[in-house]
Amino acid sequence: MLHTYWLRLRGLQRNARLFLWSNVLINVAAAAIGLLYTIFLTDLGFTTGFLSDLLIVGIAGAGLGLIPAIIIANRFSARRLLIGSNLIGGVAAGAQLVVPQAAVLLITTFFVGASASIYIVLTPPLLAATSTEAERAHLFSINATLGLLTGVVGSLIGGFLPRLMALPAVLHFPLVVALGPLLVHGKTLPLQLALLVVGALSIACLWPLYLMDDAVVRLNPPPAPGAPAPPGIGQTVRAWLGRWREVPQLARSAGRWRATPFAIYETVLGFGAGLFLAYINLFFVKHLGLGTATYSVISSASTIILAAATLGAPIIAERFGSVRGPVVAQLCSVPLLVLLGFTHNIPLIVGCYLLRGTLMNLGQPALQSFVMGILPPGERGVASSIFNVGFQVTSAAGGVLSGYLLDRGNYALTFSLAGLCYLGAMLVLVPWFGREAALLHHEAPATETPAVASHS
Repeated sequence: MLHTYWLRLRGLQRNARLFLWSNVLINVAAAAIGLLYTIFLTDLGFTTGFLSDLLIVGIAGAGLGLIPAIIIANRFSARRLLIGSNLIGGVAAGAQLVVPQAAVLLITTFFVGASASIYIVLTPPLLAATSTEAERAHLFSINATLGLLTGVVGSLIGGFLPRLMALPAVLHFPLVVALGPLLVHGKTLPLQLALLVVGALSIACLWPLYLMDDAVVRLNPPPAPGAPAPPGIGQTVRAWLGRWREVPQLARSAGRWRATPFAIYETVLGFGAGLFLAYINLFFVKHLGLGTATYSVISSASTIILAAATLGAPIIAERFGSVRGPVVAQLCSVPLLVLLGFTHNIPLIVGCYLLRGTLMNLGQPALQSFVMGILPPGERGVASSIFNVGFQVTSAAGGVLSGYLLDRGNYALTFSLAGLCYLGAMLVLVPWFGREAALLHHEAPATETPAVASHS
């Protein structure tokens, strides 16, 4: 299998390979910054409640940026838009590190979120546009796999880089001394230097984008002579607002949709995941007192175990059922999650954390495949979008609430609420236990199914 993927990777179009290289560099930097950023801000005295305010502003920026992103994606080269969004997001993030003041953080976070909306809009069609039909499935899979592997690398870099930046030779380096007026002082300085180094290295992601063929990557070619012009901003906004009139009808039909229980499951599960995972780095580093390097090893081990756990999906489905097996495994993970908030035994916490993640993801692909199998082929793409959007939106909401709860350091309450959400989500699927055969009786012919959110 690995040999097949390697051959596919070598045979990809030049633009696809360049885009993957850019994504690798971005994902490594994002993982490293994600591990250190909240620790850096809390070391400066910002509360988790303020971090939740930043999360809200970032979500608002990404949401409000989606419509203009869609509009400009129809008018400009994807290559130029990606370079521009990276520059905007990079400058905004750099300003946060150099001037970490509340007002600056709020304003720049909005621009970081807005620039991210370009990637949200462009990545799937860009992958499709730079691949043939035979390459497409492998390209999407390679992109997802590289995202996982680079996350591990980025976490390790983010964990160990502050140790390197704390060395006297680094702290007394002429460039660091010259930048002294722009830097913080004390124990937070190595974190700031590590973030600045990662940010500087991430600039390299622009070079593969610059090398891409502008004409080939253009997602929407110019209209033919005499063809109608693309809709303007006013028309697009009116079309989006007009869709709200369909909401009552959609709500009524949702109750009759056979995948509604899974949509509820994803939505409730997302809220619990946001409560638990949004500040898990603070739990290990600030609450338990572990260093960033130790936490990066734990985080990387968790990611590798999660990837390996998905390989058990066929075994779980075959022996226990596509619904029953994954849900029972996930139910067993709930006590481990709640226990994390009530003990300070670090070996026990690490063991529970890793085992919880394994059980949560063990067989998850089988459950996703089952749900796609009971839907007609024409509904699968829309269903995948509904599941992913439901999970991501409620996960963000859970992260916001988690920040406010953790202002008092109450991890026990936060993890308990997350456990209740996980439990409630899984109970929604229990009535399916005895109906698997009946549901699969109506399964549509096998076809490629879109992936839905994974839950770590």
